Amino acid sequence: MISPKLIICTTLFLLPQWIWGQGLLRVFFPQASFETYMQTPFRAKLTKASNNGMQNPNPKDGSNWTSCRVGQGQLVGTFRDISACAASLHLGRPVSKEELSNFSYEQAAAVLEGLWEDIWAPTIPHQATANICMHVKVHYGNMRPVERALNSLGANCKVDGVWRKWELRWLQHLSYANSGATYMAIRAELSKSKNFRRHVRRYFKPIEGPKTEEEQLLALGKKCLFFYMDHFCRPPSKKNPPRPWSSYP
Repeated sequence: MISPKLIICTTLFLLPQWIWGQGLLRVFFPQASFETYMQTPFRAKLTKASNNGMQNPNPKDGSNWTSCRVGQGQLVGTFRDISACAASLHLGRPVSKEELSNFSYEQAAAVLEGLWEDIWAPTIPHQATANICMHVKVHYGNMRPVERALNSLGANCKVDGVWRKWELRWLQHLSYANSGATYMAIRAELSKSKNFRRHVRRYFKPIEGPKTEEEQLLALGKKCLFFYMDHFCRPPSKKNPPRPWSSYP
């Protein structure tokens, strides 16, 4: 006869794994999705772009070289927003210019998904934060902006561009505590670079943080004032019909 203790221990051991495998924990702890990231306007625009956009790659950019270092390997460039460095790492060998220029959408998406996994983005509990971290990984070349942003929020990360589990844990903790503040800190740090300021303003919109009690009371006072003026100071008409309470911001 099987011992009841053995049944209980086996259940306690296997149940969490089954719950995780079924994706039930995502209901309570939502994680970032690569499919959602690929549907963002910035990613959809660049990944689906034609491959004739960068015939003269910048030799001072290490990502345009197959070795990921300036002056080493072959100067191939960037096509379909996939750099020679990223493509070579994905293929496990140096990529040629002809091969990279013929990359399909599926191949480009596979490279991006590999980078998504490299920064453990599926474990980030906020989609917008994961998206901007991925932007830093793909276009900045290292994770220093994210590390500096986390330190500004009280973290203790080594600012060397290397993304480790230590930095990931800080990002997860701060995102759970205040996802909006974490996202805005990374956005502000990335905006300091002139090369990324335009992209940040266009594709990574600000997220408003929670309002203080004073701001909430001020907003309620404005709402009451507008409601009173519309219903008691201005006679209703066809051009100015009375508005319900819920329609006031």
